[in-house]
Amino acid sequence: MSIVIRPAVVSDAVAVARLEAELMGPDAWSESAVRDELTGPLRCAIVADHVSDRGRARLVGCAVLLVVGDTADLQRIVVARSHQRRGIAGRLLGRVLEEVGDEVRRVLLEVRADNADGVGFYLRNGFTEIARRTAYYADGADAIVMQRPLGPGAQYAGG
Repeated sequence: MSIVIRPAVVSDAVAVARLEAELMGPDAWSESAVRDELTGPLRCAIVADHVSDRGRARLVGCAVLLVVGDTADLQRIVVARSHQRRGIAGRLLGRVLEEVGDEVRRVLLEVRADNADGVGFYLRNGFTEIARRTAYYADGADAIVMQRPLGPGAQYAGG
């Protein structure tokens, strides 16, 4: 078994939408929204495939950034429950940040305040909390807004 990280293509939309529905419930993107996010302008989308010993690939993760000027907004990182805690989210994050180029100076994101694992992941990867959004999600949960500097001279704990 191996994990292959690669650029997303439009045909990944169905699998990404299924993964979103499994993990995000009412906050999941629709298949058409996923398709737009994977292929839209100013987007960088990366997926993770689990490739079996027989060569069969199954999509198990996705990361999407929206880049505007010198700022990137991390739209999503999702990893199938069956593949969590194996370093896949970190690999997706690293790869999507590599892809955006030198002109991006910071990355922003929102994470559910009640998602302790997600908040911890971002803190370990150099993000810091900069704001909160009350009742941001459909179920009334708050969002934590986080940022991470990028580029020459960027200082962050995650390395």
